[in-house]
Amino acid sequence: MLTEGPVLVTGADGFVGRWVCEALTAAGAEVRAGVRDPSAPTVPRASRDRLHRLSWVAFDLAEQATIDGAVQGARAVIHLAAMASGAEARAQPVRAWEVNVLGTVRLLEAMERLAPSARLLFASSGEVYGQGVGRPSREDDAVAPCSPYAASKAAAEVACLESHRRSGLDVVVARPFAQIGPGQRADFVVPALARRMRAARAEARDVIRAGNLDPVREFIDVRDVAAAMLVLLAAAPPGDTVNIAAGVARPLREVARLLAEAVGWEGRIEEDPALRRRADLAMLVGDGGRLRRLGWAPRYALHDTLATIVGALDAPGEA
Repeated sequence: MLTEGPVLVTGADGFVGRWVCEALTAAGAEVRAGVRDPSAPTVPRASRDRLHRLSWVAFDLAEQATIDGAVQGARAVIHLAAMASGAEARAQPVRAWEVNVLGTVRLLEAMERLAPSARLLFASSGEVYGQGVGRPSREDDAVAPCSPYAASKAAAEVACLESHRRSGLDVVVARPFAQIGPGQRADFVVPALARRMRAARAEARDVIRAGNLDPVREFIDVRDVAAAMLVLLAAAPPGDTVNIAAGVARPLREVARLLAEAVGWEGRIEEDPALRRRADLAMLVGDGGRLRRLGWAPRYALHDTLATIVGALDAPGEA
């Protein structure tokens, strides 16, 4: 699958997209990196050397002509382009549906016409399970999204699997749980906390504010997520839905403590009600058994990932 023709990665200059492109290149794949402006992809300077062999192509989920051009002749498509921020989706729910659902439908239509034998790996989200059932969520659990972002991802899943059933398009749905690593945007919880802690250490402050730290989460290194995408591309059965998860549950409070150790800050965190989200999920942890049976296992321990994130804060061009 990886050496039989070009693999199109949509959203290739995003946080996950950059690492997926790097993993594909290392595996010997010919990579088409789909971005809005191929003349100036938004790739941090520290990533550019690793990605210099990519073929950058125009791809905009609102522009059918760019979708058609990028899809033509592709052997496989990893669809990562999306409105990926839950905060942005809450602020612009209509836009979230336009990008995440209608954009995906445009891609499906293009693949049915121009690349009917290609495999589509659609990146959904573990958030589609909503509040869950008090244990790691399994692929056959009910989908009950509790945010515009999660709802748009669930709807896009429906569109992908309908295309598979109707047209025979080779579709696999991936549901990654929370991803962290170097280069993640500062409005996500772990890099946001890391920056606040580093600033507090530099200013000799012993208190920072944060939102609700009671929810239980699992955090997966983005490099492990990229490796899982390659496994699914090569080995998942058509029409399957697979969690990208390790099933390791940690309260956010514990993650914050480990992050403070990595930063070298010994202060305390005070909860700020203004930073709480109305629909915080009490538990967001996935059962990764199906993915493990396909041959994947995580390589990066949480404390190592947190150390890498902290180190990247001081690396020019990586944040």
